[in-house]
Amino acid sequence: MLYAWRTSRIGLGGDFAPVSRESFLLANNVLLVAAAGSVFLGTLYPLLIDALGVGKISVGPPYFEAVFVPLIGAGAVPDGRGAARAWKHASIRSSWCCCAGRSA
Repeated sequence: MLYAWRTSRIGLGGDFAPVSRESFLLANNVLLVAAAGSVFLGTLYPLLIDALGVGKISVGPPYFEAVFVPLIGAGAVPDGRGAARAWKHASIRSSWCCCAGRSA
């Protein structure tokens, strides 16, 4: 939120292509925050249910395998693809071909 709030004060601007390294980093960060939120929810939800006196539940491996693993697996895609992209101005062709832009 701090970066979004202060973008007008940053001299370089925030324009970048949809397939640039910044986009892949943003997608990866969103998936990592969602994964952290799923762990937070899976950890605190049983405690909250117990504190409210509704009952006792247990959140175990089936929950984390169904929720956390797909989020981390999906996060591996932008993480791996984004590392080889150019900053700010990547093209769609360069995002699918690892050798685009290189001369033979």
